[in-house]
Amino acid sequence: MRLLITLCFSLSLVACVSSGKQSDKTNVDAQIAVHNQTAEDGDKIVCKRIRDTTTRIKRKRCRTNSQIEAEREAAQNSMGELTGSATTSSPQTGN
Repeated sequence: MRLLITLCFSLSLVACVSSGKQSDKTNVDAQIAVHNQTAEDGDKIVCKRIRDTTTRIKRKRCRTNSQIEAEREAAQNSMGELTGSATTSSPQTGN
């Protein structure tokens, strides 16, 4: 976890210091590639271009494999709670 925090901090500093926008992207991608060479599977960084629901503009989102898995599990738990509460709370009939 410390390695991830250190990497994020380093990437932020490099992004602030770099002069050109394209060189920023290249430098960050290179740093991520270097990190992924030595990282364990759960700490490897995966970047995807995603589109927010409020705009057509895509942005790059980078997360570790463990973060992706945790978000997936949280989403499944939330859906399970929603569907579980709908099926378990049936109306009571007075006999």
